[in-house]
Amino acid sequence: MGEGRRYRGLLIGNATFPLDPHALPDLNGPGVDIEQLKQVLTDERVGLFRTDDLRKLPDHGIQNIRGQIDGLFTTATREDVLLLYCRKVRGAGTLVRPLRLVVRGPAVERASHARPSPAKNGGQRW
Repeated sequence: MGEGRRYRGLLIGNATFPLDPHALPDLNGPGVDIEQLKQVLTDERVGLFRTDDLRKLPDHGIQNIRGQIDGLFTTATREDVLLLYCRKVRGAGTLVRPLRLVVRGPAVERASHARPSPAKNGGQRW
């Protein structure tokens, strides 16, 4: 397994959308896909992840997913290698309109002012 580095990640696989106003049909693959991906990534012979460092999030709500993503990135060290994998989440986007992640839960817009302005970040953009 990954010696000298810590490999950590989240595997998100949403397949059901019970509150969707458009009655999106359930998907068959995401749960199976994230299970198989975890098996490969944590395999003792070829995987780099420890089982405890790779979490599956099948059909979790938006608040839980946001909290898990926030926890993954805010607790990371410079040496960590992070994986954020989203399988078959519903979304639509174009070059003009950004992709929106659609998961279970109420629609909540994240404040666009959360990113620091270039002036506050030494002139550098994120």
